[in-house]
Amino acid sequence: MDFQFDQRDFSKQLDRLRRVVRKDTGELLRAQTRLFVADACALTPPTGGNPLGAAGTARNATSLPGNSLSARKQGQDAVARDIRRLFLSFDDLEMAKGEGRMAVNLRGLLRAGQYGTALQVLDRAGVRVESIEATATVEVLNRHRDRRGRVVRGRRVLVRDGRSIVRLLRSQQALVGRAKAGWKRAADALGLRLPRWITRHEEPGIFTEQGRGDNRSIIVGNALGYAQKLDQTANIMNRAYRNRLRNLRAQVEAATAAAARKAGARVK
Repeated sequence: MDFQFDQRDFSKQLDRLRRVVRKDTGELLRAQTRLFVADACALTPPTGGNPLGAAGTARNATSLPGNSLSARKQGQDAVARDIRRLFLSFDDLEMAKGEGRMAVNLRGLLRAGQYGTALQVLDRAGVRVESIEATATVEVLNRHRDRRGRVVRGRRVLVRDGRSIVRLLRSQQALVGRAKAGWKRAADALGLRLPRWITRHEEPGIFTEQGRGDNRSIIVGNALGYAQKLDQTANIMNRAYRNRLRNLRAQVEAATAAAARKAGARVK
């Protein structure tokens, strides 16, 4: 997916900043793009609730809440919540415990691999189960996710091997940070350090830089297919751009005020 922004206001503010601070336009553009990548990474799930912080002015990627360890924990907790919401170990099914007729019958059906008949028994008992699986797998998990990657509420899958639920949970938690890692290529090229829990993943990203000085252009992006499927990419890019433009305006005003004070001091 490609996203483009109306950059007229941004270019105007960047030119104002250049005149005040007397730095090369290309240097200023790289600095602003570096901050944009930090913001976009913070806004890519998991976000930690308030990804850009109270004012969204942080100049360090790691200091942004969306790139912090609390964001990683939020992602890991979401993974655990989804997996535990969907999968139910047969050992934890109350009606299958004990030596009652139904419990013994259910256990026998599962041992024999007669999952269809077991589903009918559960349905007659008022227990709604989408399917019965030998183990908890990524394939089963993905079948019950919505467009945002969350498990649909109310769905349960009965699993014969309860230990496989724990294994799946751990393997999925280890993937937290993958979507953000699509920004790593641009971050590395711009000298932006991202946290280790993000950079340990190797995922495709986009970075191209062309031209020099006032004619320099930079293209950045997250090329990870999973991130694109989150159906949030356009919103992430737009929010990061709006935040960067807002802070650039504030930076211009602060630099202009500082230059005016300095000029006044020289006159005195």
